[in-house]
Amino acid sequence: MKRRALAMLLICAGSAFGQVVVDSPDFEVVERYLADLQLDELRAEYLESQLDSLGGADRTSVARRLAELYARLLRASVQDDERVRLEGKARVLLEAMPEIDADDLRLSLARAGFERAERVVERWRVRAVPEPEARSALRSIRTLAQDFERIGRDAHRRVQSLESREERARDADLPMLERRIDEALERRSTAFYLAGWAHRYLAEFENDRESARLSRISFGWILNASQSEEPVIDRVPEGFERLPHVALSMLCVSYSHALSGRMTLADEWYERVRDAGEIGGGVTDQLPTRRLIALCAGGEWQDATRLLDAHVSGEQGALLARLGAVLATTELESGTSDRSPRALRAAALAALVAQGELAQAVEVINAIGSSTLDPSGFVGGLVQGVVAYQALRDEHREAGNAGEPARDPALRERYAAIGEQLRSALYSSGSSAFPQARAGGLFVMGLCSYYAGDF
Repeated sequence: MKRRALAMLLICAGSAFGQVVVDSPDFEVVERYLADLQLDELRAEYLESQLDSLGGADRTSVARRLAELYARLLRASVQDDERVRLEGKARVLLEAMPEIDADDLRLSLARAGFERAERVVERWRVRAVPEPEARSALRSIRTLAQDFERIGRDAHRRVQSLESREERARDADLPMLERRIDEALERRSTAFYLAGWAHRYLAEFENDRESARLSRISFGWILNASQSEEPVIDRVPEGFERLPHVALSMLCVSYSHALSGRMTLADEWYERVRDAGEIGGGVTDQLPTRRLIALCAGGEWQDATRLLDAHVSGEQGALLARLGAVLATTELESGTSDRSPRALRAAALAALVAQGELAQAVEVINAIGSSTLDPSGFVGGLVQGVVAYQALRDEHREAGNAGEPARDPALRERYAAIGEQLRSALYSSGSSAFPQARAGGLFVMGLCSYYAGDF
């Protein structure tokens, strides 16, 4: 705190005497002091205060350092409002100084936008956000995929140029060149890694096999592929799959092969990661959900059902069940003649209901549709009955008098019919295995009787 206070005092002292000349000792002392203390935010504020008074090479030099600081601050920022503020400042700088070499900042800006869009589409996968919001996020991701590829190609050219200089450099220049090569390599890897994820999301949510191919090519930069070639599993060095970003890249390649109908290749990439043992960064915990998505993309519905049954009792059981319900219901409601997804949906809905997550099961069916739902059993009849009840309540509210029995005879008849449907489900064989859900269903059945005027 004392150092920060002293830094503020130095800045204020400089401000009291007007702008500090950029090549003066005072300017260098203040900036070096802030840099030594790693007070990046204060240093950025100080450079901002000096920038407008500068011109020519001095202005370019300060703008370049400011861009580096913005990139670093964006990478470190965890608060959304702070990110938005920094992004605004960074865009103003880039618009005012487009000539500066600021690919790190451009990459950080693109990454911040991608992470926001990614959160939306990850939630859309389980139908937890409205479709228009997801479509908007996907449009952003398509644009960002191109941005990441451009930054990655620029970084690759930068690596080639620096490596060429390194071959004929003096010994004294080698440490500086090696540092710059490392920076460019890191920027290249990050850009293509993010491009791979962007294409992978487009492949999944737009069922786009070309995006699946582009995803594999982008991840090839991480997985030791030849330049602009798809990765081959034998070229991935042994043990690399234990690195979280490499493991995730391999899982994405597995998914892209599954979507393209090449399950043998998909299995090879997945099994290499699965057999690696414990992987950090939460990757191991993601294996069941990543595998379920790939199996469904490849049409391996029986294997998907077996995987769900094997993992649904775990810590992420409700999430896995909801995901299975979404994937199977989406396929069934698309008009497919394949009945294979029915078993997965039945298992997923049953798992949700058994875990006391009837509301989640209803949300999924409400979001996607119930035309293919079998109401003859307990789970299907209960879920379909609750969905119908909620829809009728919306109509009742629009008609008025929603807190009392319906006045419209047609509404009363429909409440009574839904109540009978729920009664059939609640007293069907097997209902006793779901005591919590059955209690909730009995409550809804009672409400149907009330709003039907049958009391």
